[in-house]
Amino acid sequence: MKVTTALDYSVVLTEIHPPSKAEFNSKRKPFLLTDGQIGYQNAFDAMVDAVYYALEKAGASELDIVMSESGWPTAGGPGALEDNPGTYYGNLSKHVKRNGTPKRPAKPVETHVYK
Repeated sequence: MKVTTALDYSVVLTEIHPPSKAEFNSKRKPFLLTDGQIGYQNAFDAMVDAVYYALEKAGASELDIVMSESGWPTAGGPGALEDNPGTYYGNLSKHVKRNGTPKRPAKPVETHVYK
C-alpha cells in the first residue's frame, strides 16, 4: 500500500490566513514534540510515526512505510537559498539510512526525494 500525505503548512509557514500574509518560517524554533515517553526533533519522524500508530490501530502494524517524496524549496522565500537544498538532502539521506523513527528506531525509512 502506498500512501502520500502533504505537510501541514504551519510547520513551514508563519501564517496562512489570509494567504497574502504567508511567509516561509525560516526563523522558527527547532521542532520539538513529546508524545508520552517518545520525543521528536523533526517533523519527518513525527509524521512517519503518526502513520505507524494509525496502522497499528487499523490492525496493520506489519506494513512498512515508504516516504513517497520529500524536498526543499529551490525558488521563492528566504529558506530557498542555494545551499539549503543540498544540506537538507544530505542530512535527510544520512538520517533515514542510519536511523529509524523514535517509534521504530531500528527500522530505516525508505525515502524518495523530490527535486
